[in-house]
Amino acid sequence: VIAIREKTQTDEDLGLAATIHRLAEVTRQRGDLAESIDLYGKAVEAFSGTLGNEHPILIGILEKQAWLLRKAGRTGEAGADAL
Repeated sequence: VIAIREKTQTDEDLGLAATIHRLAEVTRQRGDLAESIDLYGKAVEAFSGTLGNEHPILIGILEKQAWLLRKAGRTGEAGADAL
């Protein structure tokens, strides 16, 4: 789904960012931490181009990604750069 949307939409399309974010949520709920972390990172990239780095949606995504990184034992990646 993401590959198709990436080909048909620009990086500044909120629809693509929202799709990636929803997929990150689903993979998190299923317990696939590695995939979820990667998808949250893609969502951050997609949303930051449109909303800016200080938007509440983006901050929430960064917080979830940092929490997952800590849960996965990747605490070094969950520092200030992730928030």
